[in-house]
Amino acid sequence: MRRITIIFFLSIALALISPPFIFASMDFASRELRALLGLVLIGILVLSTSKFRTFDGCALLLAAILFIIEIVWQRSQLSNIFSYYSVVVVYVLLFRALRINELSSEIFLSLWIRLAYLISILSILAFIIHQFTSLDTDFLNFPSRGDFSGQDYKFSIFGLTQDKNFGFATLARVDSYFYEPQYAGLYFAINALIAKKLNKLGLHRYLLVSSALAGMLTFSVTFYLAMMIHFFFYLKSKEIKVMAMMGLFALIMGCLSYVVIEDITPGDMSFVQRTSFDDRWERFINGVGILSDASLTNLLLGHGVGYTNDFSRGISSGFFQVWVERGLAGLCFVLAMLVIFSKNNREFTMVCLLFLLAVPWYVSYIYWIGLVMFWAATTIVERRMKRSSDSGCLIRGM
Repeated sequence: MRRITIIFFLSIALALISPPFIFASMDFASRELRALLGLVLIGILVLSTSKFRTFDGCALLLAAILFIIEIVWQRSQLSNIFSYYSVVVVYVLLFRALRINELSSEIFLSLWIRLAYLISILSILAFIIHQFTSLDTDFLNFPSRGDFSGQDYKFSIFGLTQDKNFGFATLARVDSYFYEPQYAGLYFAINALIAKKLNKLGLHRYLLVSSALAGMLTFSVTFYLAMMIHFFFYLKSKEIKVMAMMGLFALIMGCLSYVVIEDITPGDMSFVQRTSFDDRWERFINGVGILSDASLTNLLLGHGVGYTNDFSRGISSGFFQVWVERGLAGLCFVLAMLVIFSKNNREFTMVCLLFLLAVPWYVSYIYWIGLVMFWAATTIVERRMKRSSDSGCLIRGM
């Protein structure tokens, strides 16, 4: 269908020129351009169908109420308010458009998978080239914007990496086309889980491999923890799961012991200092401090969109950021959407919650589209397996 293809490319174009993609730092990627693409996309999504269900109405009504509260109280800049709620409206309308048409879901998901293959393969190539060669071509002149200062970044057409000293070696951490490795890690984790779901139909097993490998090359601790969750759900025996949990606990305690011993041992740099732990812990304390001093109204409805931008040390945890800025109402809205799009898949929900503790992914188009894609993949698998059980054969395609 031509319309759903147009919707896909508009959605991806809007996501690419919005954070956390590095293309958002380019001169042409202005708020005005994002606003124009957003309005065009919303218009097409509204016209794609005239049917509204209870979920659509409730989700948009709740978003409208929170939006009006922000406007009336004037707690935030209008640009911040419109930026956030445009994300909400887009993913709710996209979910609505794909839910009512099975063919639309398959076309959109097929295009998404092709993009996932491309980005994961390019990211792997970026690691190989930047790790083993001296190629460093700033083809888009990113450092001139100041967004990439203070880090040893390398650029190429394959993506962005940053040299990281892990003590035993200096490795090229893959950022892909994202600001930070953790953001790239979440993108690859979502695609790996989509591929795992489609593997039930014998489809896209190589996407699981490429996404997992690209995610591992980000060297993001959060991604590795997500992979542990991934493999835990592969285990069938309860006894083995208990043993795995005990092993994981022993591993964590061992790592903590190593950190403590190394930090009290003289040396050039401790293990913790080589990671972002100190910085994230300081930001974590900032979030706790803001919530502990907040009024009941602010706890329920937040301090306003973009409130944490006024602090010299912001809040890196997405969980605390959504609570501080949007309140419990906004936090519950994000969690409710996550449960709905995951279709009660515990593994997917746990991975997204894990990353929410680290990064504020709920403000980005690309991740919400990814959540909708996981819903689409789950729905397609359920439908085809039902048909195969009725007809006695497995239906392949896509």
